[in-house]
Amino acid sequence: MTLHRRGHKVLEKLKGTGQVLKKGKPIAKVSYDLYVEMDEVAARSFDMVNETSFRYKSVTGKISVLEGALPQRSSPVTPSGSFTLVLQDGRKTDFYAYNCVSKSGINQRDYEIQGTGNRL
Repeated sequence: MTLHRRGHKVLEKLKGTGQVLKKGKPIAKVSYDLYVEMDEVAARSFDMVNETSFRYKSVTGKISVLEGALPQRSSPVTPSGSFTLVLQDGRKTDFYAYNCVSKSGINQRDYEIQGTGNRL
């Protein structure tokens, strides 16, 4: 079986203010700047007769913590575990955060995030 990437496109660009949840409980208020993207991958058997397509959404972008905090691991660069972001319009997406940057002189952290937008 071989896999072929068929397409990639940006579905939405999202900006706003939302809440981060950990295990269903609010832990931080954040501003976000996100891209919702769609990828399509085709799987074809070697006999070239059967082909199946898979589509999935992904979310990438940046969040800035305005109030509260994301729980940290032993390293302050990466928060611990997965989170849920509740967007301004009420939609939700699950994500992991990486590449934390603290703004000097301000109690604010920026995170690059990546996650799934199956509920978007």
